[in-house]
Order: sequence, then C-alpha cells, then structure tokens
Amino acid sequence: MVSNENGRGDIILDDELDEPVKTLAIGQTIIAVVPEDGSEVIGLRRDTLEELWTHEEHEETVNDVTVAGDGNIISCADSGEVIAVEPEEGELEWEHDEHASDVNTITSDDSTVYSGSLNSIVAVDAEEGTLQWQQSSGVEESVTSITVGDKFVYSSLENNEILALSTNDGEQEFTHDEHEEDINALAVGNALLISVADNGEVIAVVNDTGEKLWEHEHHETDNVYDVDVDDKYVYSVSDELIITHITDGEEVHTQTGLHSSEIANVRTNGSFIYTGGYDSQVNKILAGNRTAVRTLDYTVDGVEAELEGKLEYIDDNEDLDLEGVTLQARYRLQGAEEFSSETYDDINEAPEEFTVEVDNLQAFSDYEFRASAQEFRGD
Repeated sequence: MVSNENGRGDIILDDELDEPVKTLAIGQTIIAVVPEDGSEVIGLRRDTLEELWTHEEHEETVNDVTVAGDGNIISCADSGEVIAVEPEEGELEWEHDEHASDVNTITSDDSTVYSGSLNSIVAVDAEEGTLQWQQSSGVEESVTSITVGDKFVYSSLENNEILALSTNDGEQEFTHDEHEEDINALAVGNALLISVADNGEVIAVVNDTGEKLWEHEHHETDNVYDVDVDDKYVYSVSDELIITHITDGEEVHTQTGLHSSEIANVRTNGSFIYTGGYDSQVNKILAGNRTAVRTLDYTVDGVEAELEGKLEYIDDNEDLDLEGVTLQARYRLQGAEEFSSETYDDINEAPEEFTVEVDNLQAFSDYEFRASAQEFRGD
C-alpha cells in the first residue's frame, strides 16, 4: 500500500489486491470489493484501504455489491441469493432467495435493496431482507445493471433497453433505448440518468421522463465500463477516467495512468474518487475543486524534452481559496513505474506557464509521455 500522509497528490492511496477488481461500493467507513473471480466480498477501511475482513457466504460466484442506508454490505450471486453482512466484521445479518435465477446486479437506497436477474427485479427491506415487491421486466432478458433515484429504480437489459420502475410498487413508468450496444452501468444525479455502453457512448436522459439531453464519446476506446456522478460532474472509466459536466457532457478533465490496465469501476462521494482496475489495484483520488489538471501528450525524439502547459481548473468555483495550495508539475514516461515532479510551494508565486525539463530519455525515445500540472489542496 502507498499513502501520501499530507493528502497532496492525484492518487493519495492505493492498495494491491490478490485478484483484479470486478466491482466495488462505498460505505461510511468501508469500501466493499468483489474480485474478478467472484469468490468473496472484501471489506477495506475507507480512509486507509486496509483490508479488514472477507466473507464467502455465497455458494456461487458473487456478481455485485452495494451498501445500504444502515451501512450493511449487500451482495448478490449466481446461486440466486442476496446476502447482507454488517460492516465492521463482515458477519451475516440476513439473506433472501426471492430470485429464481442468477442475480446479476444490485443497488440500494436508505430503506430498500433492489436486485435484478433474468426477467425479474426484486425489492426487499434493507433492514431485514423481507420482500416488498417483485416485478417482471416484461421480456426474457437478464437485467445487466441497476441503480435507484428518488422516485424510480432503473435497470438495463441485455436488449440494450433501460426500464424505469416506481420505487413504491415496481410499476413501469417509462423505457428508453438510446444505446446501440451493451449497457455496462447506470448512475443517477442532478435529475439525470447517465448510462455507459460498449461502443464508448455516455448518454444522459431526464430521470423522470427518459428524454435524451446529451451524449458524448470522449473515450477513445470502444468500451466504457462504469460511471458515477455527483451534483456537478460525471465520472466514466475505460482505460482512463474522464470527467465531464453533468449538465451538458462537456469534457472537463481526462486522467490517465491511474491503472496499468483498463479500469473496471469508479465511485465518488464528492470528496474522493475510488477506482478499481483489472490490474488488481484500488485507488483513492482527490476529487472536486481540490484538483486542477491539464494533461499534454508529446512524442519524444531526442534525449531531452520540455513540457509546457497552462493551468486550468477542474472546478469552476470562482471563489476557490488558494491559500496554502501547492502547485506540482508531475510527469511520467509511459512504461515507467514512478512519477517525477517539480513543485512550487505557493501557487500564487508560480508562473502561469510552467516548464519541466526531462533528461536521459534515450531508452524512451519512441514512447509518448504525459505531463500534468496539478493544484493540490491539503486535508
């Protein structure tokens, strides 16, 4: 595990797991992680990413995990059951087997847990696991992802359709079929439903009507694996993390080099961004107006190069207090394990245009490398 004690840096914590990450969920004190092989659920301390416990209560492969309003960790599996454990030690609280087939995906709000399987969405009480309602999707298609807002629970199907059901009784309110390829993840925020798919699309619709507002294809790869939102931004991941404005989908920032593989998951709580990758790593990253970054690409053909860039804010808060903020220009050659950096102790004294000189590049002369200037706030 790597930790930066003063909290200044893009990746402030990372933890190497034994397996690639399939999915993760954020609780008040715990991050719950399911490894790619689905063999167990792992509880990490949210502040340090220290592993606290694991549980293997499921009979078959674990597919998804969520954190309920009371803090319990809820997971679902191919064996058809949904299981809740308490967050401190991972001890069993309750389980239900209302599904007749593999349970693929799960989500929760303060009082209810929603899960999806073949042609079925089930809602149970989050405290005891008792059935509240069960609804058919209306087609013989598996539910592939699920999320919940204030009034509706949203589920994507294998036929690339998204259903919106009432959280009260499961009655269908509307559908949308804007995606042409498999939908990988859903998120709700700021009155919008955001969905991401295998063809690189990120689409936003009004969350109570399904009316399409915008879409973007900022990801250069075909597959966008996961998405999360806060009040202002959309965070989507492929082999990079892309942050866009939630209101119009305009790109704000692209973060590369977080993982040595494609990124499987992204979650945010407004202050931090958590990513899980197929490289078995979980990262904790500063979010929101704590960071201002611009990343520039260059091709190196000599033994020395200069990187130049201009600072830009991720957050458009004009009242951002710069007192005590450090400017750090960081760069890493592609394929290198560590970052190098130039640091200015006071951002107000740093030049708006900065230059970083990189020497001894003979071994990397055919590689592209990236440079970024970042403005860091402390704790």
